[in-house]
Amino acid sequence: MLFLDRDLLRYRLKSLLADYTCCFWTFMFPFILAVVFCIMIPKTHYQNFQPIQVVIVKEGKRENIDMYRVLSLEKTSSGEALFHVSYCSQVMAKEKLDKHEIDAYIEKSKVVCAKNNSKGICVKVYVEWCKQTKQNADLDMQMRYISSDCVERTFDRNESYFLTLLALAAFTAIHWGIRTTYDLEGNLSSLAAHLLVMPVSKRRLGRYNFYAVMLIQFFQGIVLDAMLILGRGMKIIPVLPYFFLIQMVTSMTGFWGGRILCCILKGDLHDKQRIAEGISFLSGFLSGIMFYKMRYAIETAAPFFSWINPVSIASDALFYLYYVKDKRYYTEDLLVLFGIAVILNLIGLHLTRRDSYECL
Repeated sequence: MLFLDRDLLRYRLKSLLADYTCCFWTFMFPFILAVVFCIMIPKTHYQNFQPIQVVIVKEGKRENIDMYRVLSLEKTSSGEALFHVSYCSQVMAKEKLDKHEIDAYIEKSKVVCAKNNSKGICVKVYVEWCKQTKQNADLDMQMRYISSDCVERTFDRNESYFLTLLALAAFTAIHWGIRTTYDLEGNLSSLAAHLLVMPVSKRRLGRYNFYAVMLIQFFQGIVLDAMLILGRGMKIIPVLPYFFLIQMVTSMTGFWGGRILCCILKGDLHDKQRIAEGISFLSGFLSGIMFYKMRYAIETAAPFFSWINPVSIASDALFYLYYVKDKRYYTEDLLVLFGIAVILNLIGLHLTRRDSYECL
């Protein structure tokens, strides 16, 4: 069938929107959270760029001398020095870091910085890339954020909470996945008896459920992005199509993941929805929606959970797109997320192809 059946799509939309529990978790909850964030989290204050203070511990090694030269020559887009580099002993470097007089110091090719110092983290990333490639052209591309955008503003982690919120809101499609799958299971839902006697195949109903959910999630994304643009003042209009793309792929991942949960979990609909709520909260928490440093702690201590967490992957993609302005890392995260969605879809198709049940 080349064209959509508008009547069937309208019927599925009305049926889904009548579920107040799913509507709350996919609409009201993200909007309430966005309003609370806008009230409690202050806006980013733009200020003039200050050079990143770096100290190199005296060791006399050629590698440290080369690093001093590279850091000293690095310039911003306006021609200002990006780093202010100096030499001192290890004891003095630790004292200056504890007193917040410097952002980081380099000792034996390792960068030591405070965990909550974003400039120090930038120095660590810069030095790691220096080890991988000696070509400044590659470094300029990778470090476009601190060499260009930092001239106009400094990194403010407050706005990253809203990027994680967008990813979490898209992932709430997991509730729709559970609901639509539950309604097609003849041994579980009373509504399934009505749906399965309709002159429409089960596969086609499942397909139109997916269309209806994606339409709902698309509307949710539009409203949330509009809130961030108008209410928060975030400058995401130039990259808005890329934001929509990652949000829709995250919604697909959540929807197909919810379908798998509905098939493998035992219990009624409310029990499965509670488990979906717990998974959503845990995914958002591990992605740093409540504590910004949680994301980096998970990536350091247990990187496997960051690799399989769709909210973390989506928020990282939005971070690279919004802050770093680098579409290469955004594309990598998008492909990984799309691959997870395809795998979940294939598993869900295998689990939902049951025509008979033990209780029937």
